[in-house]
Amino acid sequence: MDYLPKSLAVPRITVISYKGLSRLVHSLVPNYHGRAKINIVDKVFDDAVAIAREIDQRDEADVFISAGSNGAYLRDNVSLPVIQIPVTGFDLMRAIIKARKISDRIALVNYKSTNSELEEVKQLLDIDVEQRSYTTIDDAKEQFHDLAAQNYKVIIGSSMVVELAEREGLIGILVYTPHSIQQAIESAIEIDRVTQIEEARTKRLNTILSHIEEGVAAVDSEENISSLNPAMESLLGITEQDAIGKRLRELVPELSLKQTLEEGKIELQKIQRIGHKTIVTNRIPIKNNGQVTGAVLTFQDAHSIEKADRNIRVQNSTWKLVAKYRLSNIICSSEVM
Repeated sequence: MDYLPKSLAVPRITVISYKGLSRLVHSLVPNYHGRAKINIVDKVFDDAVAIAREIDQRDEADVFISAGSNGAYLRDNVSLPVIQIPVTGFDLMRAIIKARKISDRIALVNYKSTNSELEEVKQLLDIDVEQRSYTTIDDAKEQFHDLAAQNYKVIIGSSMVVELAEREGLIGILVYTPHSIQQAIESAIEIDRVTQIEEARTKRLNTILSHIEEGVAAVDSEENISSLNPAMESLLGITEQDAIGKRLRELVPELSLKQTLEEGKIELQKIQRIGHKTIVTNRIPIKNNGQVTGAVLTFQDAHSIEKADRNIRVQNSTWKLVAKYRLSNIICSSEVM
């Protein structure tokens, strides 16, 4: 049976963008009334990371959306999911066509790298577009200064690129379209939906594990601990919070799941001595599409197993000593009787 939440909370999406892109996002927000709570923040680079961390700490967002340099920078520096607004081939061609109506001297400026696909089709489509990349705002300013000196008139790029280009007296054209923003919002909504479902399943599983006497530990493919139940916490002498992310074999080498992860084989009812305790352990690999993605270790106290075994034997023995018949069951018509 699949246990899912009866209703999902509306996702809280924070879009961290800049000016032109922010205005475009604002125009789309009414379309998502009832499906998502969308907050828009105008920040870039370090300021964007700082505000994103504040929002995360205050638990005011489930997913971030951003674009270009902002999106890449956020993805490397915040813990919540960051959805990048994509730039499709259609978006790029739309921007180039719009730019060519203004001038033949066009440049595309991207964060960190140029567009390899554009280079391949430039000659085929008879498009002359200069490509530049930047890593910092100062670097971008230098690129625009140089492009202006070479008589380039129109710059295509992100909202920050557009603003910096316009400061140099150039014409800026935003590369993003409403369609690409809608794609990002839909992706954010879906990611939050899946996250809520997985969290509900995990919560239910943890509730079950916390109430069983058998010790359970789960690890990822690198043997980093992802969960412990109270019985396992007691055996290891460490809380789940302190154990998460640590390698099991570094905490208790005797309980290592390294071989299980490497070989993908189940190992059951292994008797081990841990400290002053004798336990019976089971090691089970977790597989996804044939690949080992983690493993589970369970243990039972050998003393508890022996006690249960004795109780079963005593109960069975008691049953065997019970008389099959009673005196009242005897039926006789003999005159001697």
